[in-house]
Amino acid sequence: MFGCGAIGLGVIQTSNLVKASRIIAIDTNPGKEAWAMKMGATEFVNPTKLPAGTKIQDYLIGITDGGLDYTFDCTGNVSRFPGPVLNFN
Repeated sequence: MFGCGAIGLGVIQTSNLVKASRIIAIDTNPGKEAWAMKMGATEFVNPTKLPAGTKIQDYLIGITDGGLDYTFDCTGNVSRFPGPVLNFN
């Protein structure tokens, strides 16, 4: 789940309600980690804190043994869409 603003937190809560087994919240603002976890995220990733040269897509594929079942872009940044979606095959 990309973006931990109001919409993103709602997506985290809903994912938790439908019993998603793993909810990975992704945001560049470290101050949003506590809120994401409080709403039900199981993990928080800050892409700016990844090792140099590591793309978020590659990192997520690595920690999920091949990729994610669903991704949600809740950043509101239309210039970035559909990057998160198209990079998971």
